[in-house]
Amino acid sequence: MLDGGSGNDVLHGGAGNDALHGGSGKDTLTGGDGLDELQGYAGNDRLEGGADADTLIGNGGKDRLYGDGGDDRLFGGGWKDWLFGGDDNDLLNGGGGRDVLVGGSGDDLLIGGRRNDRLTGGTGDDEFLFTRRSGHDRIRDFDPSDDTLHLKGIKRAQVDFHDTRKGLVVDWGNGSVLLLKLDHHDFHMSDILFG
Repeated sequence: MLDGGSGNDVLHGGAGNDALHGGSGKDTLTGGDGLDELQGYAGNDRLEGGADADTLIGNGGKDRLYGDGGDDRLFGGGWKDWLFGGDDNDLLNGGGGRDVLVGGSGDDLLIGGRRNDRLTGGTGDDEFLFTRRSGHDRIRDFDPSDDTLHLKGIKRAQVDFHDTRKGLVVDWGNGSVLLLKLDHHDFHMSDILFG
C-alpha cells in the first residue's frame, strides 16, 4: 500500500494490484494496470484507475474520478465530485454532494445520491437509480429504447409526469428527475423499474 500522508502527493501504482491512499492534501493517484483501490481522503483529489476493474473513492473534497478501462466502481463522497466511468460497465455513485456523473461507453449504473446531480449515461444500456432520499436530478441523454430508470423503494402510485420546456419531469414527491429533451410521448411506464 502507498500512503501519501499529509501534503500534496503524486502516487503511481504501476503494474499489479495496488492500494493507493492520498491522505490529506491535493493528491493525484494513478492505479495503472491491475485491480487497484484508490482513496483520496481530504483535499481536492484526482484519481485515475487505468486498465482493469478498479475501485476509486473520493471521500472528502471536490474530487475528479476517472475509471478508464475495466468494470470500475467510483464513489464520490460528500462534496461536489466529477465521476467519469470510461470504457466498459461501471458503477458510479456520487454520494452526498451536487455531483456530475458520466458513464461513458458500456452498460453503466449511475446513482446520483442525496443532492441535485447531473447524470450522463453515454453509450450502452444504462441504469439510473434513484431512491426516496434522492434530490432533484437531471439526465442529459436518457434513451427509452436502451436505458432504464430504477426507482428503488418508490411505488408506481407515487409517480407523476410533467412536460416542461426543457424535458419530461418524473416526480415522486420529495424527489424528481428531469429527462432532458424528452416528453411524455417518448416515455412509458415500461422504462421504469420499481422496487
